[in-house]
Amino acid sequence: MTRFVAVLRLMACGVLITAFMQAAPARADHNIYATHAERYLKLRKDQRKEVLAILEQSERELMAAFAKHGIDPHAKPDFDKLVKARGPLQAVGRRERDKLKRILSPEQLSIYDRLVQETRARVIKATRKRP
Repeated sequence: MTRFVAVLRLMACGVLITAFMQAAPARADHNIYATHAERYLKLRKDQRKEVLAILEQSERELMAAFAKHGIDPHAKPDFDKLVKARGPLQAVGRRERDKLKRILSPEQLSIYDRLVQETRARVIKATRKRP
């Protein structure tokens, strides 16, 4: 498998967090990732608590994996570090999606998948840009 394909697969995981962390300010009761999930996924009242708990758990797991591999989630993506961390990052993404598909409607899951795909494309593009 080429390194490029490996990075494509890596980005398919829950690196959606990076995209969610880039926009509006967080509310006091939860993190930025959760704030954006609520907006984009249009969570129903009965989904909110469970989905936010899943997203916050994923964020903690991703931040731990980033720290372990020396990845700064706010810096330009480092291709080599992402490749080395791909296993743990992909596992977080798989767990997150598996949990969410039990709660989200098909339309919401489609939006989630699209956001993950868009995030993957942005991160890959960023790894190619020269400083």
